[in-house]
Amino acid sequence: MIAADCAHVPEIIALFSIGGSTFWGLVAAAVAWIVKNIVGWIVWAIQRERDRYDLMKALLAEITSNSVTEALYLDITAASRLTDAIRRDVGPYQPLEPYVALVEKNAVFDNIVESITILPTKVIAAVVDYYNASAGLTKQLQDFREDAFRRLSQARQQQAIRNLFALLGPAVDATSPRARTAISQRMGASRIIGGLGLAAGLLAAFVGVPLLCSAGSRVTALYITPAVEWASTCPSAPRKATDMP
Repeated sequence: MIAADCAHVPEIIALFSIGGSTFWGLVAAAVAWIVKNIVGWIVWAIQRERDRYDLMKALLAEITSNSVTEALYLDITAASRLTDAIRRDVGPYQPLEPYVALVEKNAVFDNIVESITILPTKVIAAVVDYYNASAGLTKQLQDFREDAFRRLSQARQQQAIRNLFALLGPAVDATSPRARTAISQRMGASRIIGGLGLAAGLLAAFVGVPLLCSAGSRVTALYITPAVEWASTCPSAPRKATDMP
């Protein structure tokens, strides 16, 4: 091993001697704070995207399930068939009170409505449009069971049933596919983002780590090793000019 030149102070020791331990302690703390916050933001972003995906997956399942029942109210000709069948059953003087399939609650949407802002704006708009239309359909179906509906004339009851099939059913039919499409597209984008993130992580592992190791070896050889040899060989650093008599 070549003896260290005590007259020549290694760059890294000279650098640390400029600001003193307090200065470099503050620098180290600042760097640590920045790194911690960057890592924390990355973890937060990943968790937020996962929460979004799980939320959209649940909403998609609920909307798809509701659509099976709501599809019963899309055919305007079915309204006439329904009222004619009821009139034949109850006669001309009893209320046309249809027994209808009803989705009274939306467990997923009702539970996440307070945190829906986590979803992208386009998805929120499509989902809210669908649930508003679905709520209107549900409210009308519930009205068929109320006394106020039973007291109407058969002609007005028949018109109310026709309006449900002519207006509310198509409104749900228009908003449901848009909501499902918006959710499916955003879930696809999330999967792409996740795949790219995984690919980037693998690339960093197979390329970045060896590069960092190589760079660390060069830094050690060029700066750390000479500084260690100098510190272990030379008794003390040269005094500053202001310290000399």
